[in-house]
Formats: sequence, C-alpha cells, structure tokens
Amino acid sequence: MKDIASRANVSVSTVSKIINKETKNFRKETVDRVQKIIKEMGYAPNIVARSMVTKKTGLIGLILPDISNLYFAEMAKGIEIALRHMEYNMILCNCNDSDEREKAYIDIMRQKCVDGIILIPVLSSSVDITYTTILKGIPFVILDRIFSKENTQIDSVSFDNILGGYIAVKHLTDYGHKKIGCVTGPLLNKSAHDRFIGFKNALAQASIPFQSELICQADYKYQGGYKATHKLLKNNITALVVQNDLMACGAYRAAQEMGIEIPNQLNVIGYDDTDYTQILFPTLTSVLQPNQKMGEAAAKMLVHKIQKSDYQNKIVFKPLLVVRESTCAVV
Repeated sequence: MKDIASRANVSVSTVSKIINKETKNFRKETVDRVQKIIKEMGYAPNIVARSMVTKKTGLIGLILPDISNLYFAEMAKGIEIALRHMEYNMILCNCNDSDEREKAYIDIMRQKCVDGIILIPVLSSSVDITYTTILKGIPFVILDRIFSKENTQIDSVSFDNILGGYIAVKHLTDYGHKKIGCVTGPLLNKSAHDRFIGFKNALAQASIPFQSELICQADYKYQGGYKATHKLLKNNITALVVQNDLMACGAYRAAQEMGIEIPNQLNVIGYDDTDYTQILFPTLTSVLQPNQKMGEAAAKMLVHKIQKSDYQNKIVFKPLLVVRESTCAVV
C-alpha cells in the first residue's frame, strides 16, 4: 500500500480509503489515478484484514432449496446481478430440499461472517423453524416462501399466490370448463396453500362445486406431477391447473401415455412461466412469476438493511397469466 501511495503521490490513508470505496471526499482524478496504479501493480486487498477494520466482508449468503430447479436458478441469477452492481459477492448454498442442510448452512454462514443472508426456505421448514430466532443477529431477507406464523415479523419478498391461483382457474372457467383438476404443491407450504385458496375462490365465483377428488397433492417435482396427473385423469377432467411448470412437464407425459391430447381433450395451465413453457409441445399457458426480478428486489432490500438505509421491508409481486397453446375454449 505504501508503494501505491508513493507512486500516486497521496497518503497511505487515502489509498486505504479508496480501496475500501470511501471515495466521496476525493476528487475523481485522484480516485482514478489510485485505482489505475492499484490495477497496474496487481494489488489485491486482504479481505480478512479489511473486514477487521470495516466490520464488513462484502459477502452475502444465499441459501436455497434446489439450484437444479429453474424456478430457484432464476431467483439466484437476479440476486447475483443485483449484488454485483452493488459491489457485493455471493456465496450460494444448495440445500437439496433438506431442512438439516439448511440449518447447517446457516451456521456456516455465521462462521464465514457474511454481512447478511437471503433465504428461500425448504418446504419442510414451515413446521418447526422460526427464522427470527435462528437468524438472530444477522441481517436477513426471506424470499418467496413466507410462512404464516412469521409473516408480520420478517423482511420479505413474496408473490400474490392467491391471485395467481385465481386467474389460472378464471381463464379456464371463462373458456367454459367446469370439471377442473388441480395438482398442488405440499399444502403445508404457504405458497402452495395460497395458490389452492385462489383455485377454490375462482371455482366459487363461477358457481362450480368444489370436488376434493379432483385435487391431488404433490411435491413440486416432475415425478410428482406425473403421478398426480395419472390419478386425476381417471376422473374425466377437461382442464388441469398444475402449481408449477416442472410438475406440468410430468402432467404432459401422463396425458401422452393415456392417449389424451392437449389442449383438445385436456387444457393444462402451469405456474412460474419458466423456460419449460417453451420446451413443451404444445407450449404451456402459465402464471408468470417474475423470479429474476424478485431475486433482484431481495438483494436490494438486504443491502439497504445492512447499510441502514430506508427501505420497504415487504414487497409483494403480482401475477400475470401468459396464454399459450395448452388452453382453449370447450367445444
């Protein structure tokens, strides 16, 4: 650092502040000159030493259920983009849908001294984890999966799943469908439960009696969607709402094996509007959830919280139905 200061004709203190991005009291020419010399000399600051002074590491932990799922991958992409623009780095931990791994990763993030954590909870966490307790002392934001018992206490970015479930079914009832099945996610999970509430609200508004035998609970995975659809198609449904696009892929396979043509014999609506919608044939009508934008919003919320800036501590995104080839009017 002394060599940089000597070449730039500034003090060591000035170099230190510019390295730590405390540049507001310096002229642009000075900052540019110092940064150019830092680059030329290949200087890399000691992150551990810097964190001891600033009490910050510039690291944000992201803990999510399953990185192989496009739904979560899109959120992670949004988080990384936003953090990079705000000059933070991200450590990603994949729980593989295990609440034990989730707890272990939270402990690891504490040890790594991250500045904050963005957490997308695993499904089973809704039963026995109180995040305000286990994350005490660490700035954190919960993304997507918000549980009722903590909804008023936590900073969160979520989605209006009741409205999402509603507009999916209303699209089908507007097309004249009356026997509509639903493949849900685990109903202990608030997102799945809210989508199911929206499903029932739309049926009630259309004066269509709710039939429990037309509902099958699954696990948000391909095989779960496949098995549930096989079961529901035995009830002669004309339309099917599937609570995520990955399960809808399984629904397509089940319909194909049973010789049922989409959309002429069965309408299908997915949820999340991921890239799966374009891979399937016919292309899948789906409820758009802007996962990347939600990730970006969560990252910005957390950084504002860390920096003690004013911020909106609850953001709820609204759904939009993207109509494609898998739905049509009853003939």
